[in-house]
Amino acid sequence: MQKIASITLFILFALSIIILGVFIVSGLNSADGLAGSKFTGYFLVWGIGLLGLAILLLLGFAVFSMIQNPKVLIRTLAIIGATVVLFFISYYFSSDTPLTGKNADVPANVLKWVGTGLNVTFFLGAFAVVSVLFTEIYRAFK
Repeated sequence: MQKIASITLFILFALSIIILGVFIVSGLNSADGLAGSKFTGYFLVWGIGLLGLAILLLLGFAVFSMIQNPKVLIRTLAIIGATVVLFFISYYFSSDTPLTGKNADVPANVLKWVGTGLNVTFFLGAFAVVSVLFTEIYRAFK
């Protein structure tokens, strides 16, 4: 199994290098540079395909691991639940107040989702800082 994985990895790497080389060489011959390359679409499709393959393998191995060890399943479901709750809280606190000034024609739902993303970032950043502080204080008194 290890040998098959290594060979597959090598083949995908070689194909990626070839596609990258064709993309760059065709862009050098174009007046617009890489933006004018006629292989841009192929390059993007290849990248999206590799990303999709990586996501499928990641999910497949995660499910396989959870089937082998059910304790991991409970922990994973708790983390997914906490993430969903975090997104709902962030969505609730985000604002869809219309913008004023230049480029103020952004729809309200876009503003709401941008606010949600910012709130998630703020909450996770605060959680990281509190976690570091708690860990250091705990270690100091240990």
